[in-house]
Amino acid sequence: MSAQPQLLDLPPESKNMASIVRFAYEIGAARHKPRSWQYNLNENMANVAEHCYRVTFLAMLIAMMEGADPSKAAVIAMVHDTDEIRAMDLTPYQKPYMTLNNEKAVQDTFQGTPLADFCLALFKEYKAKETVESLCVKDADILDAVLELTEIAERGNKYLEKVQADMMSIRRNSLRTESGRNIFDMIASGTVGPWDWFLKGPSTFKDGTYGK
Repeated sequence: MSAQPQLLDLPPESKNMASIVRFAYEIGAARHKPRSWQYNLNENMANVAEHCYRVTFLAMLIAMMEGADPSKAAVIAMVHDTDEIRAMDLTPYQKPYMTLNNEKAVQDTFQGTPLADFCLALFKEYKAKETVESLCVKDADILDAVLELTEIAERGNKYLEKVQADMMSIRRNSLRTESGRNIFDMIASGTVGPWDWFLKGPSTFKDGTYGK
């Protein structure tokens, strides 16, 4: 029996609204879904929701730089990993051994909501990688991983320095846009560090008002 009190007697036609609320709970569960990097690298890594957040903004940036539609890139980015709520995230080293029905996971997650057809179509577009926006999202997905690996390298993790050849292969063979490759090159150069936004930004230390 649910601990939640039954506050309202709902009419029969509220069944569709129940599906919407179930979806709202499920999509929120992305905050609690770890990505497989966390298990493999034994590090505190971004969960599915956190990953999608940065990918969305990266996709918008790349789309703007490529002359594509940033709004469309943003909604594709929001949907691109929703399959990982019901299925799971796999690293490149796990994928040869496992097969997941990602499309069914997305279909079942959105089933019964007004978003069902819309979001499934976006997911398929992302997987097909035939539109400029979907390519921008895929580059953003890759770049988020590169950024996070750089962040944990700053914390002392040695993984990134051991896979330099793989990283350059990704740069050559996996990034689809010129803007994505340019962002990768800036990350790889080390010119900008993970904490520069904090260390080099405006602060009360710099303007002499700290403690005043």
